[in-house]
Amino acid sequence: MSLQPTQLDADDDIVYDIIMSTREELQDLREEVSRLKRRVASIRPREVEGLLDRLSIRRRGGREPYVWNGPRGERPITVPRHGSRTLAEGTARSILADIEDLIDEREADLESEAQTDG
Repeated sequence: MSLQPTQLDADDDIVYDIIMSTREELQDLREEVSRLKRRVASIRPREVEGLLDRLSIRRRGGREPYVWNGPRGERPITVPRHGSRTLAEGTARSILADIEDLIDEREADLESEAQTDG
């Protein structure tokens, strides 16, 4: 379901702009996840860490492995770091699936916010 400007009151232009910019950002993240999935055998930890940063998932303290916690109590995501080595394919697939789930949740949140505001 797509959010249209006519669904919101004229006074909600700022809310609409924020929602749409966030939607575009989530779409960019989804496209980046798709690109990474095509080369799952060569993903480095810092690449998925960058995606988690963009989703506002913050790293919990500690050295190894990096554990990322969401602001709303999402399931932690663990990103192993072994020097400059790439992630194991299964690990990379699992992390990317978790990131896709987070994107889906954020999109659902935006949709429900838009429905309550509009």
